Amino acid sequence: MIGNLRSPEVENWVIEFLISNRIRITTLEGYSFKGKSITGLFERAESNVEVSAITEEDVRNFLLQREEDWRNRCLLSKKIGVPLYLIFWKDNIDSFRIYRISIDGNNFVVDEIETLGGENLAKWLAEFKSINVTKGWMRGEERLAFIDKCLRNHNVPWPGNLDGFISCGKSICCIIEFSRTKKKPVKDHDIRKYATTEDKNRWPPFNALKETLGCKALIILWSSDEETVKIQEFNNFNSSGLHLIDENERYVKKGELLNYFKRICTDSKQGQ
Repeated sequence: MIGNLRSPEVENWVIEFLISNRIRITTLEGYSFKGKSITGLFERAESNVEVSAITEEDVRNFLLQREEDWRNRCLLSKKIGVPLYLIFWKDNIDSFRIYRISIDGNNFVVDEIETLGGENLAKWLAEFKSINVTKGWMRGEERLAFIDKCLRNHNVPWPGNLDGFISCGKSICCIIEFSRTKKKPVKDHDIRKYATTEDKNRWPPFNALKETLGCKALIILWSSDEETVKIQEFNNFNSSGLHLIDENERYVKKGELLNYFKRICTDSKQGQ
């Protein structure tokens, strides 16, 4: 195996439950945003060998390990009209190998772009992005992956991730932003409270993604201590804040999640 995808520190039981019941939520490690447009999709994997030793066959075999997810990411790339990149890195080695991934017919197409050091990788990523950072490292950032440390040393953090999306046939039926509440019960957690302050950079890319795809956009509030989630439908984000389509919050118990998402897929297919 040439690549390892890191697991989150806290498992999202909602995603795990849906995937175990054949509702396929695909994650995306990063997507870039510039102006008001999505400019690129990004995945990355830590390599067990030096990246110079990776072959095209290695990359294809890596993709086939999670074939459905990669097909979904390629579909998302096609629908948005931007490239999908895969970057391999090895811990403590300042070398990053970039591939572009697409599909031709039924087969993956693997195009090598280039191999860059950390400084040039940061410059390359910056071309896709609107926001750089100049602040110092925050508490806990010593646990960051080597690729993140390299990028932040050059004030270009990795692009924000997409928590999940669901494809139905040849369309994207919804995109999902998860928000985990730790101190308050799910029912008391208000996602809009910090939308124009601490979370001001969180919502513009999600807003652009929704507008580009023209699909349903969901915010799912969850807790590790509860088996009921709060689902809200995202409308838009602007200078006045985060706006929802239906101000009446929908609470969905774990046992009802499957039917909820099956209805979304059914509605999407009927609208095709």
